[in-house]
Amino acid sequence: MVASTRGRGLSGFVLSVTICASYWLLPDNYRAYRLVRRAGNALFRRQEDVQGDPALPRDAVVIEGFRHSGNSFLVGNVAAKDAGRVRSHSHRAFALREAVENNVPTVVMIRDPLEAALSLRHRSHSAHVMAWGVQFSAFTALLCWLGYYRSAWKLRRGITFVQMEDMAVDNRATFERVSAATGLTFKGETSFATRHRFDGARPEQELSWASRMVLAEARRLHAAIRAYPDRVRQATQMVPAMATAA
Repeated sequence: MVASTRGRGLSGFVLSVTICASYWLLPDNYRAYRLVRRAGNALFRRQEDVQGDPALPRDAVVIEGFRHSGNSFLVGNVAAKDAGRVRSHSHRAFALREAVENNVPTVVMIRDPLEAALSLRHRSHSAHVMAWGVQFSAFTALLCWLGYYRSAWKLRRGITFVQMEDMAVDNRATFERVSAATGLTFKGETSFATRHRFDGARPEQELSWASRMVLAEARRLHAAIRAYPDRVRQATQMVPAMATAA
């Protein structure tokens, strides 16, 4: 039930546990994340980049989300004059906490958990793109998805959630919504394909019982996020004390 990796034996097992645990244990703490990254580099004799301090300029806009959830498409279509304001692609909750506590406009992309997890699994097995060479299974990808959005949900009063599926259907409507929430402007024409390209067959019936359990919980959270009304966010200004509110 742990991710297969390019590491073998004990190191592969430790890698799998480390990746999943980092989304659940102090997920919004930058120092804990940095410690995990450095420990992983030492353990696997790699030189993966460790993200710098997440301090944000006053005019910043944060666009984040779990991997394979439309982040690149949205960021890639921000107009050139505003592109320098955008901070994105940490795929970690500490970036959300930093932004929300400092009242920085924050957008979180979200995609159907099964689609996101299986897209990540496919990508991690087909290209050397993941930190430390990790290869995700459906189970570990779903577990990481759930950990990430569980943290984002706690910060929901300071976040505008955007569904990747909605953006695929009408990207212009999505751009207008994000612009209203953040002040960003977008390009007149989209920079690349509107519809996300789903890669690989993903029959849900092939999931293990453990994956199905995690998926059920992930879908409950996804449904809650989809139902979360924008007017609640607009009526409530986020302050640091609210960041951990249930």
